[in-house]
Amino acid sequence: DVTVNGETEVVSVTIAAEVPTPASTITVEITPASATADVSGGSEKTVNFTAEVKVDGTTDSSKTVTWSVAGSNSATSGTLFKDSSKGELTVAADEKATTLTVTATYTDSESGNKTATATVTVTPAS
Repeated sequence: DVTVNGETEVVSVTIAAEVPTPASTITVEITPASATADVSGGSEKTVNFTAEVKVDGTTDSSKTVTWSVAGSNSATSGTLFKDSSKGELTVAADEKATTLTVTATYTDSESGNKTATATVTVTPAS
């Protein structure tokens, strides 16, 4: 209440405020997180992976990843992109490395790169 010249008036005030929307949390998950590939018998082995991009904990199938492999000592070991969520690693028969790392990367202009990795334990040929 406001009193002006002895008169009491009821005054109503509205204040508008914008509350910023919190940024979404984006994560990448790769399955399986670890695998094995035994190429000691001289034959290549294939390991399949699935990646999910999650926004605030919910899978968003419209978001895609790129696949890569690190640690290989063979010119022919590598990942094959199957679709937006599936990666296939072919471990070559001549692979000498005992550990390979498969990475699924989601890139976004606002949140940057988000990655997940899986480890492949290799039993190489002697």
